[in-house]
Amino acid sequence: DIPFNQESIDFLTALSSIIRKSKSSKEFSDLATFAFWCRKKNINAISKNYQSSNLSVGRGWVLHICPSNVPMNFAYSLAFGLLSGNNNIVKIPSRNFFQVNHLLKAINKLTKKKKFLHIKKKLIFIKYQRNDQISSELSKIVNARLIWGGDETVKLFKKFETKPRCVDLNFSNRVSGAI
Repeated sequence: DIPFNQESIDFLTALSSIIRKSKSSKEFSDLATFAFWCRKKNINAISKNYQSSNLSVGRGWVLHICPSNVPMNFAYSLAFGLLSGNNNIVKIPSRNFFQVNHLLKAINKLTKKKKFLHIKKKLIFIKYQRNDQISSELSKIVNARLIWGGDETVKLFKKFETKPRCVDLNFSNRVSGAI
């Protein structure tokens, strides 16, 4: 699909609305922050940065390996996957987080609507404990991988066979400092 297509923007806008109206978004600041981030006004502002560039279609199927200790990281990764015109296989945190379950229920509710049936076909959510065989098999079938989680996770995934033109975006360890 074309990046920033209207269907993806409408889907994220509807998702934002559901979350912002829920009581849970007041209890979990990361859920509220995501809802605020994916509202239509913000998505349109982000898209303006890319209007002048030569955007083509998405890469195809993208595997998102998200960290297990940051509940809402998968949501941002997924949003960027949709906005860039991709189909998405998203590994959600293996730990049980309320925010993750709440967001997945909202996504499930939206993808049952006729308006978002095409979006439903672009989303696969998986949850598994670290398993090299599953990760290896998924790596073989995708066109790109977003690998979050630090140096060890990146090293592990670099060992898995991929398609020759598979693109990896690695988010390895970071160190911050302030004086």
